[in-house]
Amino acid sequence: MTTVWYRANNGHDYYGYNNGATRAAALVKEACQKADAAINFNLYDRNGDGYVDALFVIHQGPGREETGSGNDIHSHRWRLDYGTGSNYTTGEGKICRDYSIEPEMHNSTTYSNIYNKIITIGVFAHEYGHVLGLPDLYDTDYSSDGLGNYCLMSGGSWGGNGQSPSRPVQMTAWSKAQKGWVVPENIPANVTGKKLPPVETSRSVYKVWKDGTPGQQYFLVENRRRQGFDALLPSDGLLIYHIDASQSGNTNDNRRLVDLESASADTANKDHLDVPGGSGSNSGDYWLATAGKTSFDPFSDADSRSNTSPYLTMVAAYNMRPGEGDTVVMDFFVGGSHLTAASYHINDATGNNNGIAEDGETVGLTVTLANTSGWSNATGIS
Repeated sequence: MTTVWYRANNGHDYYGYNNGATRAAALVKEACQKADAAINFNLYDRNGDGYVDALFVIHQGPGREETGSGNDIHSHRWRLDYGTGSNYTTGEGKICRDYSIEPEMHNSTTYSNIYNKIITIGVFAHEYGHVLGLPDLYDTDYSSDGLGNYCLMSGGSWGGNGQSPSRPVQMTAWSKAQKGWVVPENIPANVTGKKLPPVETSRSVYKVWKDGTPGQQYFLVENRRRQGFDALLPSDGLLIYHIDASQSGNTNDNRRLVDLESASADTANKDHLDVPGGSGSNSGDYWLATAGKTSFDPFSDADSRSNTSPYLTMVAAYNMRPGEGDTVVMDFFVGGSHLTAASYHINDATGNNNGIAEDGETVGLTVTLANTSGWSNATGIS
């Protein structure tokens, strides 16, 4: 592969973040114009629709996402017609429209292992996710940490430890499902002994909602292990996500598109990802791996509540236990609790106190209910 650098029409800072994304789009159009004679763009329209399938431009220097400097370009995916008012048509008649732009260098003084080094794949992999149509899953207004380091489309482009962009983590189950790379198995009824192998090697994911009928909301359960690109994650175990398809991203802190149900959440369902500048990932996020955290249910922290009324779903993934090898075994409850009267007591102390409700007496009745399976909040009893 031959790489050719082209000199832009203006200096570095002209295209920087402080001057708006339209300047960066103009740089991309300049690159297309200058490289046109040397590139056969017919090779990059594989579906024959007349558009270049994916256009990546590498700019000189580091990216703003790393330096924080407004003089640098912030890596992004956009369209030339949005940024410059028109697309670019090549000499072959192919249209350059959708593009992604990334930096040449790392320049983070925070991480000495990558300072002033040639760029690694993390930001490229993240932006390629956008090229494929996936949204950001970090909190784009920075009021929280979104999905932290658990997803390539969040902070995971910097690795499971947030410091290693040469080893970005995998996408979460939701992102993979959007592209058909995994097909989550719906849990249609209560079941015991479900085995879940690691998602990194099996593509197995469970999809759970009340009565086994997921709509816009549901939970995804995946078994994440420290292997391959996930090797730098903090632990091994189950990660559970609350999906709410009514949302377009993770900006709404109270109702996210993809929300990690951390096993370390407090009684208000809040965890370290719910604040800006959190740790990105920690071993307490994993179910089963965290001591005593073997049941995700209506009354656990975090819990299986819906984002809309009625909030109690009664959904549970419980009795989590290690299986063979890296497999995790668990039971699922999706509905149909069974309440029975275990005992009762009649208090007729104001009458003849014989424990029998007789004509003319005012009595107190105490009934003890037993739930023979599942979870119940015993509503609607009169």
